Amino acid sequence: MRRPLVLCLLSFLLGGVAVWLYRRRGSAADARTVDDPPTGRIPRATTEGRLTGTLDDLLNDDVLIDHDAYDERWAAVEIAPGPHPGSAFPLPDGGAPSDEYTVKGVADRFHTTESPHYPRVRAQLWFRNPADAERAGLSRWDA
Repeated sequence: MRRPLVLCLLSFLLGGVAVWLYRRRGSAADARTVDDPPTGRIPRATTEGRLTGTLDDLLNDDVLIDHDAYDERWAAVEIAPGPHPGSAFPLPDGGAPSDEYTVKGVADRFHTTESPHYPRVRAQLWFRNPADAERAGLSRWDA
């Protein structure tokens, strides 16, 4: 009766020592890699669609996007007329198709620049003025 109990206790202790040694060896290796500074290149997109740069470049850049090149690219995009008079579909980035479109149409509502939600709302359709949006059947944002 004592012999199986002793063998069980001995195997338990040997298993515990093996786990302790394994974890001790593993944690020393992990400690070396945690303190090492990160190396390698972290890619970021350029306006030409290429990936370049490092994290330091990204953090030290004052200008992350060349807005002039971005605006020139969208200037070539034609205005896609919407399904209602005075409406147009947004640009691929969600922006207004031109400066004359200032009213954002979303679902059954439209948002003018006076709307507190205007900066956050992504337009499904753009309208030239509130009257065009009302003719299309949309309600004012505060109605």
